[in-house]
Amino acid sequence: MALLRPKTSVKAVSPYLFGAEIPFPRAPRKCNPRLNAVRISSGFEDGWGFDGRVSVLECGSPVPPSDAGPTLVHSKAFLPRPALSFFLWQTRTPRGRIPAGNEYEGTVSAYLRLGRQANRSATSGTDAPSQGGTGLPHSKTLARPSELPTPSAAASALIGYVLSIARVLLILTALASLEARAADVKIEFIPPPMEGTISLGIYDVTGKLVRVLRKEAESNEFTVALNGLIARWDGADNAGAPCPPGKYHARGWRVGELVVEGVDFIGNDWITGDDSPRISHITNLAVSSSGTPLIQAIGPGQVQPQVYAITTGTDSEDNEPEVGLVAQPNAASAFATPAPTPPAGKSVSEPAWKIDGAHLKKLSPTGAALATFPWTAEGAVSVKLAASPVADKVYVLAEAGDGQRVQALDCTGIAPGSPPKLLFDAGIRHCDRYEQVASLLKFPNEKPFVPVASLPVVLVPNPLFQDQPGTVTLRVLTDATGAFLATADGLPLAHISETPHLRWAAMGRPPGVKVLTVFESDGAVVGEFTVARFSNMMEFDAGEIELPAPSAATR
Repeated sequence: MALLRPKTSVKAVSPYLFGAEIPFPRAPRKCNPRLNAVRISSGFEDGWGFDGRVSVLECGSPVPPSDAGPTLVHSKAFLPRPALSFFLWQTRTPRGRIPAGNEYEGTVSAYLRLGRQANRSATSGTDAPSQGGTGLPHSKTLARPSELPTPSAAASALIGYVLSIARVLLILTALASLEARAADVKIEFIPPPMEGTISLGIYDVTGKLVRVLRKEAESNEFTVALNGLIARWDGADNAGAPCPPGKYHARGWRVGELVVEGVDFIGNDWITGDDSPRISHITNLAVSSSGTPLIQAIGPGQVQPQVYAITTGTDSEDNEPEVGLVAQPNAASAFATPAPTPPAGKSVSEPAWKIDGAHLKKLSPTGAALATFPWTAEGAVSVKLAASPVADKVYVLAEAGDGQRVQALDCTGIAPGSPPKLLFDAGIRHCDRYEQVASLLKFPNEKPFVPVASLPVVLVPNPLFQDQPGTVTLRVLTDATGAFLATADGLPLAHISETPHLRWAAMGRPPGVKVLTVFESDGAVVGEFTVARFSNMMEFDAGEIELPAPSAATR
């Protein structure tokens, strides 16, 4: 039986029953309703086959060869099948069968029965557990050893039997490897005595952050113990790969209330509030039959352009024109054909407008110039024009190297040769990269913004550490959830915004000022924030932890 020794125990349970068993938790652990298991079934046309069972037993119970013995909490049995098959599958323990929070151990057992079906037409019977059977109904009876087949038939069946054993061991070994990787390391710690959220990380012996275990978590997200809180680590890193066995360290920060204030939007005149449509690029311009200006624009995370109507008003603070956008999902037909700009000599039903060098010209139906107004788009590399069908108003979309602008020009009552009246001028500044808008950014004291990659901060003293103040080096990072303050190695501490699709974020602090300034951009607009009381945190040490070797689960 030397071939059957690796890591699993294979033993004769009765004269005609062989079993292979393996415990799946490395150590007793809390009940998890989802258990990995293995199902093994086999059958041969000459009647040879075997049974199997998956069992979950209460903590500390030995593995029995049958149902007799310790309390059986959950069991899954399977009977011989008419064809050879091996596969992994998962079984879910019914709720209530294992009390929540109880510890458990279990086994994956494959019992192979060596025997022959003496009577294929026999009625259903039951294998007695005392004989090593499953105690479950069978549709076929199994022969006693005295009914074994001839030597040639037995040799042929034995080959298949040995191959089946090998496959069983491969499956059980693979399952043991999977279970060994699913470590369950208990981390118990005393949180700092202050209100706030908890961020907890796992660090290797070099001090590298290998796992963000909790970020901005409330106390009720941990298990409460007599002496503090409990978190559990499955032994995986941030990518889900198993960490090598050895010593690790758990430490974290408790973050109190920070004062975060949104200050301004920069670089996009169309975005005036949190509820404004966030457009980053205008793709087309048109005017409806009633004279309403329309744009097609795309925003962060969007694939298809959306249609918006331009609204105008006056800013209550500086009495300057202010524009807004209102979604118009049913107005796409206005962009089906461009505004007519006829060649000379060709007649159209309405007058047309065109840009000719540094002039805006109104053309007659025959193409003759009716009026000329001085106008130029400085730095523009391309220009689109749309005219109102009900008034002498023209809307111009000008593309430049640093962005794009839409201008509304009213020529009503303006003498030819005089500049048209500017109704509004709304622009979008390219802001996909920090360098594109760096010259626009300023601190609240109007001094030029100077970004810093990191900022050392002395924290609130933790009385559990003899009132020694901790320190942390802060960075500002972004992910799908927004911008947030983090440690230098990337452990999230506190969110600043919940803006999706962010491209970048930068922070800075002028000398002598106790307020951080943070800028962020999603490619549509730059948002400005200030963060006060950013040192309102306490550092804590959750201690050293040992991640056992995976092989420990199979010993």
